[in-house]
Amino acid sequence: MKRLIILFVVVSVGFVIFQSNSPAVPLTYYRHFTVIERQYPNIDPNNYHSMIWFWTYDSLYGPVRSNDYIGIKYSPTFYDQVISSQDTFVYNNLYEPYYEYLPIFNAPELPFPESFPELAELADSVIESDNGRLITRVVLQGEDGIEIHQMRIGMPLPEPGEEDNLIARYDPPEDDVIYIDGKCEVYGILNGRLTLYSSRDMFLIDNVIYEGVDPRDGDFSEDEMEHILGLVSGRNIIIRNNEKNGRNDGGGYYNFNPNELDHHSIAINASLVSLRGSFTFENQNDDWEPYQGPCPDERGIIYMKGSIAQYRRGCIHRSNHNGTGYGKDIHYDQRLRTQTPPGLDMYDEPEFFGYHDTLTIDQDFSRFFSLSVRKLTIQAGSEIELYNDNALTVFDTLLVNGTADEPVIFKFNNCNSSAFNFKRDTTIVSIQFAEFDSTTLIRFNGENCNIENSTFRAPVSMENYTLENCTFYGSAWLKNVVIDNCTFNDTVLATGQFSFLNSTFNSSLDLGSCTRFNIERCVIRDGLEITSQFYEGRIYNNTIVGSPDRAGIRIRFNSSLEVVNNIITDNYGGIWVSVAPFETELRFNDVFDNQDSNYIDCEPGEGSISADPLFVNPDSGDFHLQADSPCINTGDPDFPDDPDGSRCDIGAFAYEYNDVRMDNPIIVKGFSIEAYPNPFNSQLKITYNLLEAGEVALAVYDLSGKRVADLVTGKQTARIHTAFFDGEGYSSGVYLVKLEAGKRHSLCKAVLVK
Repeated sequence: MKRLIILFVVVSVGFVIFQSNSPAVPLTYYRHFTVIERQYPNIDPNNYHSMIWFWTYDSLYGPVRSNDYIGIKYSPTFYDQVISSQDTFVYNNLYEPYYEYLPIFNAPELPFPESFPELAELADSVIESDNGRLITRVVLQGEDGIEIHQMRIGMPLPEPGEEDNLIARYDPPEDDVIYIDGKCEVYGILNGRLTLYSSRDMFLIDNVIYEGVDPRDGDFSEDEMEHILGLVSGRNIIIRNNEKNGRNDGGGYYNFNPNELDHHSIAINASLVSLRGSFTFENQNDDWEPYQGPCPDERGIIYMKGSIAQYRRGCIHRSNHNGTGYGKDIHYDQRLRTQTPPGLDMYDEPEFFGYHDTLTIDQDFSRFFSLSVRKLTIQAGSEIELYNDNALTVFDTLLVNGTADEPVIFKFNNCNSSAFNFKRDTTIVSIQFAEFDSTTLIRFNGENCNIENSTFRAPVSMENYTLENCTFYGSAWLKNVVIDNCTFNDTVLATGQFSFLNSTFNSSLDLGSCTRFNIERCVIRDGLEITSQFYEGRIYNNTIVGSPDRAGIRIRFNSSLEVVNNIITDNYGGIWVSVAPFETELRFNDVFDNQDSNYIDCEPGEGSISADPLFVNPDSGDFHLQADSPCINTGDPDFPDDPDGSRCDIGAFAYEYNDVRMDNPIIVKGFSIEAYPNPFNSQLKITYNLLEAGEVALAVYDLSGKRVADLVTGKQTARIHTAFFDGEGYSSGVYLVKLEAGKRHSLCKAVLVK
């Protein structure tokens, strides 16, 4: 800005860290924002005389938000999102307003600063007021720039256009901030981009409009408008009761000629921010005021296009003396959704709410409350605060792309039950490297949900999930899940159909109302209890050890249950069957040294032994087998061989002949299957390694177990092979790719995202 500066001082207010008092979103984003909706803040909101109402003639086209109760009288119309930090509205009648979107309640309070020292620090010009003795008048002169005048407080103030005592003149502003340390008045036509910040009351003494608008009502097209203005007051923004604004003219907003540019209405183009007061009008005809206007004292209409943020919602019309003040015709400047006046975009806690089609989060911190989104992507290193129940609803796709070095962290605030909601049968959820930090139960629901490499620090409830490489520190209620290589440190209750693979349970595992289940190659440290009837169950190759109060396996209900190749040792009891008739099939288990008895109301079955399994270091939790363990090569011979090609071992861990502790390790090329990319959009590349030639079957299944595609059938040689699965024509979801070669089989999961 080219300018003549006559007064320049160092800002006297101290700088404070912006994060401590900055708004979570720009205050100028809202058509209407208030901390307090009441005329008298200390009066109960249910006192109708305290509230300032939205009523029938209010049509609000921009977002509305309040930290207080919002008062509804008769039938106002809200065309955009309405947000309140309280749990309901305050109604003055039984009428319901019209909403384009359902209102959001119990939202986080939007921080509202008492002052903006950071904005003052940004100021291109600073104007002093001689310790409050002077009032500064800012005259916007379009292409001619800005004039600054000052007058002595207590002396008669000239009408707009009659001022003298010019102290500064500036060129049209280009993203500039002017700070006035004291009271100020403002009017005129703005050419440029400007924020005017007054530390005390700011008075509007005539139209404040953009160059090129209709001066009668200040209307303009957002697409064609390049000028923008922010008016920030440390106290109140007040429409001055002067001749230009209709003082004593007796016309009122019921009787005026819109073709007269000098009528008693006022046009405003700006984002108004009143930090410790309100947007209101001067001389409200109260009986105790020195000024007493006519009765009624109707002064005109406020034509405004912009936004209003105020600590307390102020009156712009009152009913005293048969009516005092202004009618209103207030419209929202839609540009404020994506841009702000200079210096008013300072915030570091973005919030997301309402409905979005596609959203990508890639920043340090974000807050979700009542957010609905079709497709949501969260990038590595993001921290998400889920505020209130139902904080997040995803309709189509959720992708959380954390990494080991930069996980995505989810924190929970004011959540009593479900913070995550995924539309059943339609939502694809893929979560990589996330941490869920909460002190209350987290409910997850949905279909086709896949979580990998993540940590849960609170109790969770999950249904229809596939989890891999996850750690749970709170209790878990699981239904219809596939769990692979996970660690549970608190109680687990599983129901429905589920599969637990290669996982560790450091607390009790209870099976409730199940239909089918499979528990394979898991370590269970506080017993497994089957407490409800089921249709079919398989308990294969597990190590169940160290429960002082429970049996290794207690079976209260059973139907077609197989317990094969398990080590069950050092528990209160071994296998305890308390159901008749006995239908459980036990074979090839090592049940040894359990306190009460190894077998209670059951027999060991074929191939079972009772011998010290010789773990490597059970005290430290290493339940691998020593070289001379009796469990090596003594498992069910009908089971697939171990990776070294020998007969399967008993227990969760097959003895590794290529272990580095051996003098002459045997290197075995692993039998494996991998899929890339994952998640995939159209074509999935599948790579698998065969240890020996023979018959091979490679197929794709959905989560219900239905085979949806045969990829390979027939003989293949021992080497690395490649196959492809074309997802065209298939629905989004989680699929299982199964490889069978002789007695070996392997699975991998793939997520199809469209």
